[in-house]
Amino acid sequence: MTEAGSPVPGFDDAVFISYTHVDNQPFGPDEQRWISHLHEQLTNRVQQLVGDRVSVWRDDKLQGNDVFPETLADRLSKVAILVSVCSPRYLNSEWCQRELDVFLRAAEAGPGVQVGTRSRVFKLLKTPVPLDEQPEPLAPLLGYEFYEESDADRMREFLMNPDPEARWKFYARVDDVAQDIADLLDDMAAASTAADGDTGAGRTVYLAESTSDVSAHRDDIKRELQRRGHEVLPHRALPLVAEELARVVRDDLARADLSVHLMGGRYGPRPENDDRSIPHIQLDLAGEVATDATLAQVIWVPEAVQATTDAQAALLERLETAQVGPGVEVVRAPIEGFKSHLLEQLTPPPTPPAPVATAGAAARVYIVHDVGDRDPVTELQAHLEALGHVTMLPLGEGSESEAREVHEMSMALSDAVLIYYGAATEHWLRMKLFDLVKAPGWGRTEPFRAKAVWVAPPESPHKAGYSTNEAMVLDAVGGFEPSLLDPFLAELGSATGRA
Repeated sequence: MTEAGSPVPGFDDAVFISYTHVDNQPFGPDEQRWISHLHEQLTNRVQQLVGDRVSVWRDDKLQGNDVFPETLADRLSKVAILVSVCSPRYLNSEWCQRELDVFLRAAEAGPGVQVGTRSRVFKLLKTPVPLDEQPEPLAPLLGYEFYEESDADRMREFLMNPDPEARWKFYARVDDVAQDIADLLDDMAAASTAADGDTGAGRTVYLAESTSDVSAHRDDIKRELQRRGHEVLPHRALPLVAEELARVVRDDLARADLSVHLMGGRYGPRPENDDRSIPHIQLDLAGEVATDATLAQVIWVPEAVQATTDAQAALLERLETAQVGPGVEVVRAPIEGFKSHLLEQLTPPPTPPAPVATAGAAARVYIVHDVGDRDPVTELQAHLEALGHVTMLPLGEGSESEAREVHEMSMALSDAVLIYYGAATEHWLRMKLFDLVKAPGWGRTEPFRAKAVWVAPPESPHKAGYSTNEAMVLDAVGGFEPSLLDPFLAELGSATGRA
């Protein structure tokens, strides 16, 4: 394709921008025209991503009293993607409604409005527009917001913000739109040449809708997931009636490999017929599926989050103290650390090397411990090695990703796991017990020969009478005694006291 056009066979233009004239009137000291600026930036970015010239056009001659020409209708029928710039005036424009109708009729008569689960109509929200006032074809779509709202209920468009750093959000949002357009054009081109639709090694991730205080983090994660070839759900706006919301969320969760939830200080809007917020409902529905072991659920909670409502405070407290299932992980970490952890989970595990045979009853024992127990664990390590076993410990230095890589490989290759519960927190212990269940996902092919929790000093209320169904419990709060290892060694298949 050398001249500006469409990379999709059968279409003359890649993108048409539908807008109302009033939204392109000059404003501010520079008399900037919003639509013209969007058009220029979107064209440049789409062409950079596609790697060729593409036609992104709009009718810059439209007037309120013009007659809708047949030439425009004909050209709209040969457009791959329609971008609707929504605003209060857009909703009342008969011309804009006609553009949308013509495009949809042509799409339905041709390859369809949907490509897989994605719509060929993009909804850009220049300013807030109530969902119940948007036309039916647009209302269900996820929108790209080009504004932000403050706690004082005041809206500010990105380009109208006096803060230069905040103005850059406009260009970040244009990049979001451009990347999604480029991906959709690529999918349409592949479909037109009868490609089988294989998306490669990408996974399907349900990225739950979040509250506004963490929405920027959600946008960053969505961009990174899509850049790595993962499909991100939902594709459409969530319904505002509880029963319909639950059905749509369950349908998406049934397709997903992983659900991701970002919890902020705000609670979020409630749908009709339910006292819970939309983020809360998504969290509960994903938790039900994860409990059935058909979905992994990862929940991020900022380290210093402050709830703004009693409902959110109660929800955050529940996440802190609840006995979550083996498929559910709650992560309290800086957002960059959480992103790294999430991306690692979606990376296919390396194929572990074949186990090396050991003589006699010797076995590989992975002693999992927190960094604060590095010294106390040496007595236990020395005793196991004296019995002829090979011990492995977590990485003592290096980056977080390196430590996780060593941990996952150790879980995959060891014959037995001994979790040393000394100075670590209850939360740390739970996460290590969950890792026993997650080990097959890291390349483990056989059950562990033995699993145990070594309950070491100092004493604590949680340690008193501690028990779990995930592993045997060895009570060593009173101090190290070799005989305490007997049940573990017996299960491992080694003779008690064997030197």
